[in-house]
This record gives sequence, C-alpha cells and structure tokens, in this order.
Amino acid sequence: MAYAHWMLVHRMLTGAGVERVQANMDIDSMSRAAFICTFADEIARGDAHGFYVRYTKFQPVDERKRILREANLVRARYRATLPEDVRRDRKEVARRMMKDRIRAGQSYGKWNGEWIVHPVPTMSEPNKAVSWLTARDSVDEDRKADMFLNAGIARIDNVFMTTRHLFSALERPIGTSSSHNTVWHGYAPYNPQMLGKYLTIYRAVSNFILTGDDGRTPAMRLGFERKTLTFEDLLWPGQRIPRPRRSRRKGRMAPVELVAQARRGRPGFGRTRHDA
Repeated sequence: MAYAHWMLVHRMLTGAGVERVQANMDIDSMSRAAFICTFADEIARGDAHGFYVRYTKFQPVDERKRILREANLVRARYRATLPEDVRRDRKEVARRMMKDRIRAGQSYGKWNGEWIVHPVPTMSEPNKAVSWLTARDSVDEDRKADMFLNAGIARIDNVFMTTRHLFSALERPIGTSSSHNTVWHGYAPYNPQMLGKYLTIYRAVSNFILTGDDGRTPAMRLGFERKTLTFEDLLWPGQRIPRPRRSRRKGRMAPVELVAQARRGRPGFGRTRHDA
C-alpha cells in the first residue's frame, strides 16, 4: 500500500510539472523505503529530498507553551549576537540559527541518524527535530537550511484530525477504565466501501475548495486550477447547474371576484367581527 501511494503521488506530481519535491514524513521505515524507491531518479539528480520529523506528542497545553517560551528566549539571545541589520529579518535569523545547528549536528537513534533540533517550534509540534534522509553535500548551505526549516508534518496531522472530526465513522471511540479496549462504536464503518466514499468526498473538498492561509487551495498550488472551486463545480463538472423549480403555495386559490369583494369591504369578506 505504501509503495502504491508514493507511485500515485509521483505520477500526479510529474503530470503537474513539479520539478522539485520535499517529502516530510513521520518515522516509518516503510514510507522511507517507498519514497526512495519511487523518486530514485529525482533523488539522484538532487531534485527530491525526504525528511523524518519527530516531536513530543501528547503534551498538555501548558507544557507546550513552556517549550515555546524557552525556544523564543534561546532565539532572542541568539538574535542579540547578530548585526543590527540582520536582527530585523526573522527568516534570516532562523536561517542562520539553523545553519549553526546543522554544522554542529547530533547523531543518535537506532540507525545513528543525524537529527537537527528545529529553532522555531510551534504549539502543534513542540521539541521538533528533523533528519535529512537523502543528504547531499552538493546542496547550497542556505538552501539546506531552508529545507530543514520547512520540514514539518503539522499539516498532515491537521488533515487526520479534521477527517476524524467531520466523519463520525472515523472518530475514535471513547473508552473507559472498565471497558478494557472492548468498546463498540455504533457509527463504525463496518462496510469498508463507505470509508472510501467518505475519503473521496473529503479529498475533493480539501484539494479544490478549502483554502489555506495564502488564500489558495492545494490544486492551485500544484497548478491544477487557477481559482477556488465550489461544491456545484464538483457535483456538476462542466455542466449547467440545475436550479430547483419554484413551488406553488399549498392550498386552494381564491377566485378573483372574491378577492375583489374582500378588498371593497363587502359583508362577509375581509372584515373582522369587531368591524361588522
């Protein structure tokens, strides 16, 4: 399944004319192997790069805020050592800080991989660290730092979270101490075909309708579309949108003569009991 997924992604990106690819992924050996196998030619040319991203999960909000404050203090002290003209540019400060950390390096883990602590963590990714899976010595130092800074999987986690919240069939069941993992979820998709239908609908909406902070959809960023689509564009692609017919009011229509008499105020028409 992982190989099929990356092959499909490769076909889509190649068809869209994408020249450079940076894949940020969670620590998973299958995804790493599938990415390297599928983008082997691009990796050899230096046009495709893969990154492992890890961060501290299941942290309470107060702990996340504390980690963020400490990272901001470290960055502020580093900014004070830079020239005055550089301090004002936040991106340049982060780039220089990342380049210093890349030069220092830190290797640990099962495969003794080199991990670089990200200088600008976020609330969604506290204590974020990045490992370059397809390292190349020929890459420019500034470009290397920018790739490390852009590495993150917060958007992927956001898609998972949004999908679970929108579709009750994908929501995780709530267990208790007495259930012992024997929870039965009444809205669970016991027909697997329904999951495919749910995800197909969500994928179309997420790629062509929902916009990001830049006001563009993923399809617009890849060059598939020039503008944001609507739900009608997805339901009736290239067709005239059908409009519902105007329905008549229910009930019997009064004859024109009776309406005219009521307006003239004749007895029995258009008068209340107090007016008679």
